[in-house]
Amino acid sequence: MRELQQTPQGNSGDSVALRSNGLTKKYGAKLALDHFSIEVKKGSIFGFLGPNGAGKTTFIRLALSLITPTEGYVEIFGSRVSNTDSQALSRIGAIIEQPALYNYMSGANNLRAFAMMLGGNDEANIQHVLRIVGLHGRQKDRVKTYSLGMKQRLAIAIALLNNPDILMLDEPANGLDPAGVVEIRLLMQNLAAAGKTIFISSHILSEIQQLCNEIAIINQGKLIKQSTVHELTKMQVSIFIVTTDKAATALQFIQAEPWGADAYIDLQNRLITRAPGDKGSDLSAFLAKHEIYPESVQLQEQSLEQVFLQLTQSPQQGVL
Repeated sequence: MRELQQTPQGNSGDSVALRSNGLTKKYGAKLALDHFSIEVKKGSIFGFLGPNGAGKTTFIRLALSLITPTEGYVEIFGSRVSNTDSQALSRIGAIIEQPALYNYMSGANNLRAFAMMLGGNDEANIQHVLRIVGLHGRQKDRVKTYSLGMKQRLAIAIALLNNPDILMLDEPANGLDPAGVVEIRLLMQNLAAAGKTIFISSHILSEIQQLCNEIAIINQGKLIKQSTVHELTKMQVSIFIVTTDKAATALQFIQAEPWGADAYIDLQNRLITRAPGDKGSDLSAFLAKHEIYPESVQLQEQSLEQVFLQLTQSPQQGVL
């Protein structure tokens, strides 16, 4: 995972790598994507999140001009994507589904085969992408001997063959063990450091929280939120109150207040609640009025998973 080439950029006055404007897709009476508009900054690692059937795959297929929009458009570095103009699409490398690798062939020969499909067979470039994804030492081994993580890295190598400015990946860490997930994370970080823009659609929210600069959440074909991960997880906070035998009593008082209606006690006997005015000091004062003095009151930022469930209105017990 080294020797990365710096990605040449487009118009230096435009910091946006990918933009959609009013993107809409209908299948008969079904609205799969509803006036969807997002912007992905150059050099960012961008997470694309949504429940199953939310419209993620439809958006990716539209961005790659595999299907035609009903309304709206996608731009790549300021150029509109069109199935009659390959200029914009030439700047994207993508993995939508796991490519059909040739298991009986070596990793290097797989790349040579895909390079021929792309119209060339630059051996120096093949060796280069093998080094980028960390497979140079295993290039002569048959793909059937590769782990799932190695196969995924080989798929990413295929997407890198044309040295794209944007790498669009659908579930790149799906099914990988923890070591494989870390390998893909480091690879994505290295590619972004070299100037690539990484667009990742994933259900592994903990990994997205660690990896991505910015995310967009889609549900029922509509954009729910686009934000940095930090800003999104700061949207709402929970107060952890560590108590002893008075946790149940404190819960009764708190649940009687509008701001504490969703409070609950977790398995560690901690009282999880919002605070009046979102201030821990006000919460402590409220409890003191009821002669309850917690051992500690701690502010905890919500996880991306909790925020995601709230924004997509998925029921989850114990999520404030």
